[in-house]
Amino acid sequence: MSARALAAVLGLLFLIVSMGGAHAAVEVRVEGVDEEAERNIRAFLQIVRLSADDDVRADRVRRAHRRAPEQIREALEPLGYYRPQVDSELKREEDRWLATYTVDPGDLLRFTEIDVRLTGEGVDDGAFRQAVDNLAIGEGDRVHHGRYEQAKRDLQSLAVRRGYFDARWEMRRLLVDPAAGRAEVALHMDTGPRYRYGAIAFEQDILDDDFLRRYLRFAEGDPYDRRDLLDLQFMLGDSDYFDAVDVVADRDGADTKRVPVRVQTEPRARDRYTWGIGWGTDTGARTRVGWERRRVNRQGHGFEVEGELAEVRRRFGVAYTIPLGRPDRERLILDARFRREEFGDGLSRTNEVGARRVRSYSRWQLTEGVLFERSRDTLGDFRETRQIIVPHLGLEQRQRDDAVYPSRAYRFNIDLRGSTRELASDVNFAQIRIGASWVRKILPRTRILTRGEWGASAVGEVGRLPLSQRFFTGGDATVRGFSYQSLGPRNEDGDVIGGRYLTTASIELERLVVGNWGAAIFTDAGNVANERRMSLEQSAGVGARWRSPVGMLRVDVAQSLTTDDSPRLHLSLGVDL
Repeated sequence: MSARALAAVLGLLFLIVSMGGAHAAVEVRVEGVDEEAERNIRAFLQIVRLSADDDVRADRVRRAHRRAPEQIREALEPLGYYRPQVDSELKREEDRWLATYTVDPGDLLRFTEIDVRLTGEGVDDGAFRQAVDNLAIGEGDRVHHGRYEQAKRDLQSLAVRRGYFDARWEMRRLLVDPAAGRAEVALHMDTGPRYRYGAIAFEQDILDDDFLRRYLRFAEGDPYDRRDLLDLQFMLGDSDYFDAVDVVADRDGADTKRVPVRVQTEPRARDRYTWGIGWGTDTGARTRVGWERRRVNRQGHGFEVEGELAEVRRRFGVAYTIPLGRPDRERLILDARFRREEFGDGLSRTNEVGARRVRSYSRWQLTEGVLFERSRDTLGDFRETRQIIVPHLGLEQRQRDDAVYPSRAYRFNIDLRGSTRELASDVNFAQIRIGASWVRKILPRTRILTRGEWGASAVGEVGRLPLSQRFFTGGDATVRGFSYQSLGPRNEDGDVIGGRYLTTASIELERLVVGNWGAAIFTDAGNVANERRMSLEQSAGVGARWRSPVGMLRVDVAQSLTTDDSPRLHLSLGVDL
């Protein structure tokens, strides 16, 4: 056999030996570093990528293992470790390779100098001064390449957001000298001039431009800030006039440092119709219909008609809405309603005409209004017609992280109202009503829900108050274990007639068990009385839950703890707040 042939045979045998029977899985262990460093090391290590394969050739494993120490050093430098020591070990254990890397990261290098300089109009911009003060890196901080890159992005993003479209870097560098223990950053930016708003055009034909311009919080010639455009887009999107809104700054069309703004819109359907049916233990069977005209005219006025038919009440109402000075925050609502509703053991037929101004302040909503009410109440054989003119003031704050199934939510509301014979009313009274609800996720798929309500009326004789202005409680949404509005003072015939003072409270623990199905345990307490000191009726119970697309379906069985009544079934569907 020739020497060349012998070499070929030996090479083939070596290849067979190195490949045959040497395939195995790879396990990689990294020791001696914190979680962030280990993540970065694993992202750099080639041998980690081999571990995803259950059958790797031995030569590939050994080659990746030899490269690992250098890759680990490269992975640690962006985190401030420039002189690590790496001990590596590769062992074959049955059907797997075990690669272990024990790392001593060494001393942490820190920034010794941060030199940030601005020139141009941005020097006098408070937003830039604040950004420099809150930069992601500072002298004495650990060297971290990611935070250095973040500092650059923050300054660049701020320049774009604030309208410094010609901003450029005069210097941006990170110099590291591990031997001398120095790390210096230089970020020098020339912001250039700040652009201003040019002409503002609304691309739509359903509303007057003068009306839409009342949504603007900036004007032509004001300094550019992208947040203004986002705020305008959100306000118009929430206005119910448009299906889509896109506020575009035309930087390509900027002339003499002026940026034209175009508001592109797609109108929403002018009319909306609603219809629904349901059943609940409080209301019995019910149906509801509604018609809303979102735009009555080009000034953004709206009109709504709504009707409800249930076993315990019938309602029909119309409302006319007029946007005021700031349409996104202030509106006037004129409405008229007819109600036929059971209160306790009484029946009230009420005609109402009212006007109210609704204003929004950050998370608060303030309602100021006046209501004319003429009611005809029936309680046993007693019938009386009354009229009152009621000024009222309401304040509400609501926050939730999800409209249908919140994990963090709360609501607080207070209502003040009253009337006097000086206003041509049949009774003098003053009333306060305060309510609060709170929802919090405490464990995965587990929430705690609490609510409470308190009310008080100052009136000479509670029997002079219309039924619609008295307090009643009991039922699905107040004190379960008792029928709808069955708690409170009674007359000589045993009829529930409502009272001056109201107190309710509830706490519930709810858990989703399988999918959208869950269970709950709860306890409720409350009552209505004509004296401030009252004994509270209490109940406890269990319930089944189904998280539907429109809110939680609740099927509860509650037992009174203070009476001998039988357990009661309660069924309700709706959102938590």
